[in-house]
Amino acid sequence: MNAETFNSRFPVGTPVLAYPACRPEDCPNDKRLVTRTRSEAQVLGGHADVVWVEGYSSCIALSHVDVVTEAEYERLAEARAAWRWLTEGKRGADDEQAEPSHADPCRWPSSPDCTCGGAS
Repeated sequence: MNAETFNSRFPVGTPVLAYPACRPEDCPNDKRLVTRTRSEAQVLGGHADVVWVEGYSSCIALSHVDVVTEAEYERLAEARAAWRWLTEGKRGADDEQAEPSHADPCRWPSSPDCTCGGAS
């Protein structure tokens, strides 16, 4: 998809999965970003259609961006927060979804960021 088409379909702030280095089907272990667009897409250098996303300083080729629904974004962001708690014992500074929504019963009472203490 080119920048003009992308911009006509998706406003700034659209939830996306972005792959800065390479797509997951080519490099399954490379970085994946659960993020939102922070600019309109544009043509870089006259040949590369790119967009800037939140939480990443460089632009990313539109071929490395997948638009997701708001519900999918929320689910993925919550999963990312849970993974950080499991692997790092804390949330990341760029983690908008630092405290997942509390289901009944709370799934995250051991998190230092949980404010419900296990209550639902």
